[in-house]
Amino acid sequence: MVQRTVGHGRTEQEAAQEAGRGAGRGAGQEPQPGPRFGEELRRLREAAGMSLRALAREAQSSPAHISRIERGLRQPGRALARLCDRAVDARGRLLALLPGDGAEPAGSGAQDADADVPDGADGPVPWVPDRRDSAAVAAAFGAAAWHLRVLGRQVPAHVVLPSVAEQARSLREIALTGHNPDRTLLRLAAHTAEFAGWMAQESGLPAEAARWTAEAGRLASLGRFHDLRAYSRVRQAELAMYAGSADTVVELCERVRHGREYGVRVRAFAAQRAAQGHAMRGEVVAAMRALEQARELWSAQPDERPDALLIGSAAIGDPGQLVTGWCWTDLGRPRLAAELLHSALGPAHRVEGRRIRALFGARAARALAEGGEVQEAVELGRRALRAASATHSATARGELRLLAVSLERAPRHRPATDLVQAIRALPGPGGA
Repeated sequence: MVQRTVGHGRTEQEAAQEAGRGAGRGAGQEPQPGPRFGEELRRLREAAGMSLRALAREAQSSPAHISRIERGLRQPGRALARLCDRAVDARGRLLALLPGDGAEPAGSGAQDADADVPDGADGPVPWVPDRRDSAAVAAAFGAAAWHLRVLGRQVPAHVVLPSVAEQARSLREIALTGHNPDRTLLRLAAHTAEFAGWMAQESGLPAEAARWTAEAGRLASLGRFHDLRAYSRVRQAELAMYAGSADTVVELCERVRHGREYGVRVRAFAAQRAAQGHAMRGEVVAAMRALEQARELWSAQPDERPDALLIGSAAIGDPGQLVTGWCWTDLGRPRLAAELLHSALGPAHRVEGRRIRALFGARAARALAEGGEVQEAVELGRRALRAASATHSATARGELRLLAVSLERAPRHRPATDLVQAIRALPGPGGA
């Protein structure tokens, strides 16, 4: 039997059923808030420039399930609503649209109780540590995070990255589950996310590095950890520096280095990174002023015992001389740059300093090559290549490829040609 359609493509039978459902509502009964929640969620998501997939990832759900909620076809449970509220920075406005001001609706059945589980998955029940056990849980996670940092200085970054990323996700889930976020675990989650971004960068995964670095800033904002939020900007500036965007480096770091509300350590890192950005733009005076500020800030720092919550790398102390040498390379003083870098690296290094030796050693070799000291550049470049091969450092490989470009200007120097070929054989972009 052929059914005629009415408005909006519905059949007469579907229209009648919908009318019956409308008539069945009591005169004084409030409409279900599902569509209101979904409409507001979609509006806030789009205003934040967030895709369905990104929101689903933040809310630990599936894109299909979030889409049904936005269209008013499913009612979110309290846990999922809270995660959505935080993801779009609604500050409780979405939770207020749930029945009972965020409480579970009375008389909800099994289907409502399982509404937060993505289709085809029976995800684990969110776990919240007992208040009496919270300190012990935080201490255990902190110890694990510190050991991962130590491991990250001793093995290639891609080896430790999966464990770091998984711990960051676990910490985020535990910290944000429950009525109030656990600020101790939230801070640790932000630090672990920042470290995951660094390991992704060293693994040659710039998109993943940017995502984890942004996540560290988001978690720091949720917990109002201002120094850590500022440091995420410094890390974003570092990613921009390796991408060749000097303007972005300066823009991100200038506000942090001059912000009196931030601690001296994060401001010192920001000043050093700003100096590198100014050097990329050839601004000698601005670069030197930033380096001088960094020296003053480092001298004002209290002695801190390295742990999982220390901002920035703990492998070396003040990297001022290394950064200064780095800047002079971009500012056209290669011999001064090589002298500073070479003396800062020193004759002996710890195992965890291999990545530093690879990166700054390659930079020093490049400065020597550009200053006409080809043989010395080759000798130092070989040591940097060995260190980079041992650590699989993507940033060091990038600097080695710039060294190769400089050495290609001496085509009749056989050792330089051999080193160029070895560098070109490195895996990754621009290599084998």
